[in-house]
Amino acid sequence: MKPNYKNWVPKSMLYLLGAFAFIYFVITIVLQCFLNNGSIKKIVVAVSLVITILLTVIFLWMLRMYRAFSYNGKRKLSKEVVEGVADYVK
Repeated sequence: MKPNYKNWVPKSMLYLLGAFAFIYFVITIVLQCFLNNGSIKKIVVAVSLVITILLTVIFLWMLRMYRAFSYNGKRKLSKEVVEGVADYVK
């Protein structure tokens, strides 16, 4: 039986971050289109845009970590950690 080490970054977190980034992107577009012109519109849209950018950056960073910690991926950082710890157990 081959052990299943899974990934240290859960897929559900990636899906959630991606969904929030997309939702805030849509909110930013809707606010830009439907709010009246004025200083309040600029502030609200700017805050929404900053949140969208932050969520997108966090999503992309976590996606990179997901790929790095994949036991079967190209980087195989998880495999190095697991096998490195296993060498000390002997």
